[in-house]
Amino acid sequence: MSFKNIFNDVVIENPTEKFLEFCLERHSVFKKKEAGLPKPWTNDEILQKHKFTNLFRDLDRVSVFIFDWIEPLKDDIEPLFANLLYARNCNKTSTLEKTGWIIDADGKVQDEQKFLNTIEEIGGVFTKGWKNSVWGGAYMVAGTFGPKLGYRQREQMIINYIPKKIAELTQIILDHNCNPDITELLDKLCEAWGYRNLMVFTQWLLDIAHIRPDILPPTIRPPVLSGVEPLHVVFGINDPEELIAHAQQAWNDRYPDERRMEFKDAEHALCEFRKYTAWKLGIQRPKPYKPHHLKKRK
Repeated sequence: MSFKNIFNDVVIENPTEKFLEFCLERHSVFKKKEAGLPKPWTNDEILQKHKFTNLFRDLDRVSVFIFDWIEPLKDDIEPLFANLLYARNCNKTSTLEKTGWIIDADGKVQDEQKFLNTIEEIGGVFTKGWKNSVWGGAYMVAGTFGPKLGYRQREQMIINYIPKKIAELTQIILDHNCNPDITELLDKLCEAWGYRNLMVFTQWLLDIAHIRPDILPPTIRPPVLSGVEPLHVVFGINDPEELIAHAQQAWNDRYPDERRMEFKDAEHALCEFRKYTAWKLGIQRPKPYKPHHLKKRK
């Protein structure tokens, strides 16, 4: 979906203030929920009824699960990187729990048939598209992986191709030398992989930066994706990196006692603010919030 022009005919006064209000309230919801306080965690009807990720990506449910799931491999770089890449190609905690790691701490690759059998048990193997009980979303795997890599299904690609490519991909990352700008790194990774999927590879590198800041720094600067683009009109700031830096500085200056935002956090928060603002103005159809345990399996 293109978000480029959704705010072109809309005037939003004091957008920085509205951004900060949204961020503070969304983070307040998280803290109240974590403290075990009863609902409602906010009086904002949009935040009550509709789904938004947490202000800081590493606090989201899937990310928290992945970081705990992968912790025993923290010091085993290739298995760590391989399983994180699998996790972001999957993005569903129940699937990761069922299959376990695709490569263990000793570098042993899980038996292909065992992996495929596990996927089949939970509704996969030769799945048509992505609307099933196995994977977290369509955007996680670009549709070009079949003709580009020669695998018909996501599960085949995961258990065969990730182990095949992980040594090369790992070396590319290690050669990056902790540079916060990952634009060139992403280009090299995508070229080595065989097709471009910036969403998955960016999420993968953000996970690595969180778990191994000695390899990629927490100040990592991911590419600006399309979700921020409409806000150029709202804020009157045409350069996307300048817009993100503005949002980052505004939060850090206004709320010095709250967790500080890095560039990656501000980019993430702006994407959520775009959703919130569009839904509040009736420009986009809201996605109703449904607790994870109440979602029907497809």
